[in-house]
Amino acid sequence: MPMIGDVRFVVEHIDNDRYEALARKRGWDGEDGMLDYAEHFEAAVYSVHPSLEKATAAAKKFLAAGKSTFGCCQIDQQRFERFMDDMHPEWETKDRYEVAMDGECIKCAA
Repeated sequence: MPMIGDVRFVVEHIDNDRYEALARKRGWDGEDGMLDYAEHFEAAVYSVHPSLEKATAAAKKFLAAGKSTFGCCQIDQQRFERFMDDMHPEWETKDRYEVAMDGECIKCAA
């Protein structure tokens, strides 16, 4: 069970094979317009890591396989916290990073 203040790093992987399979299931014929049949987040797979370094390593490993739909992975740094007087704490994204095919990890707008 997470505690208030805990931090985690969530990597979003969008595998092209998985994305194409979802679009084909919905009628895509393999020509232009795959994005018209499925949203990228529907094909996303997430992994959770304790540090940015480990999350970046996982993203680089996925990208090295050459199956990324967009040629990058996103990493969200999340903190477990309550919003104002909310009694139910949640994971809130505080920072976002992008790891490119060349392995560079840059901070983006969250």
